[in-house]
Formats: sequence, C-alpha cells, structure tokens
Amino acid sequence: MPRRRHALPIFVGTLVTLFAVAALTLGQAAQAPTDKGSGTNGHSSWLSPYRGPAQRIVREAQADDFAWTRLAELTDTFGHRLSGSAALEDALRWIADEMRKDGLDNVRLDPVMVPRWVRGTEGAEIVAPGRPTIAMLGLGDSVGTPLEGVEAEILVVRSFEALDANSRAASGKIVVFNAPYTSYN
Repeated sequence: MPRRRHALPIFVGTLVTLFAVAALTLGQAAQAPTDKGSGTNGHSSWLSPYRGPAQRIVREAQADDFAWTRLAELTDTFGHRLSGSAALEDALRWIADEMRKDGLDNVRLDPVMVPRWVRGTEGAEIVAPGRPTIAMLGLGDSVGTPLEGVEAEILVVRSFEALDANSRAASGKIVVFNAPYTSYN
C-alpha cells in the first residue's frame, strides 16, 4: 500500500482530547454528586482538579456557535478528507492558518506517514446472456482485479455478518453485497 508524507496539526488533536475529557468529566459531574477527589461515584481523585476548568471549557463552547461555524466551513469547503488525500492536506493547512489567525502562536504541521488507498477504475458486467454493465462500487483497500478479469460463481450476502458466517463458501467466488433497500416514504 503506498504511503504518503502528510501533516497533522498536533494542537487540534490536543484540543479535541481536552474537550473530550472536559465533556466526559462534566457529563459525569452532572449525573452524580461531586466527589471532592475521594474516588467515589466512579471518579478518580486525579479528575477533581480538572472539573472546574472542564466546566469552564464546556460553558465557553456552549456560549456561542463558533465551533459549529468553523466545523461547517471545514466540511463545506473541503468535503471528504480521506487519509493522505489532497483534500485532507488542504484542510490541514487551512486549519493551521485559522488557528494562527485566532492568535495561537505554537501551531505547526508535523510530517507523519499514513496509509493511502487510491480508488481504481471499477466495473462489472454479466458475460452471458448479453453483456450489460452493472453499477458497482469496490470496497476500500480491496485487492485489484487482473486485467484479464475474473469469472466465478457469485455469493450474494446482505451484511458483513452474513459474509463472516459464509466465509468458507466465499472462497473462490465473487462476493456481492446486496444491501437491504431503505425506503424513506
């Protein structure tokens, strides 16, 4: 699998982790009486010093829609951001620039190695009778088909659980995921 050097803003990960800890701490504090560091009510004493700062972070985040607006701009501007993709690289540079504009002075993009899967050309056709083309989508990180193609019996499954249950029967066959249709009427 090809790998590509790619940058991640370390500070974003730190903020996300801090916010997650704050949200979990505040959520637990709202559900149970304060333990004052005694380790009761499922809280460890090491969490107590962080309860106040965590509550302030959550209150600040809930006070306005800054985070949601920033997230909407990210997703609307850059769409999907698969590992190693140009869209992710562009999004990371944008995030770092926004953080600097926000006054953060220790923002950096560190190089890391990440797996990168590139979708190839996909297609399927029935070879007899006739040769209609079939709409299909390959699963990510799947093995490519040789240029001469593949002819085999088909195993139809409706879920990954069904594939697991029929894994021996799948050997040497083309597996078709026929996902159940969901109606929204």
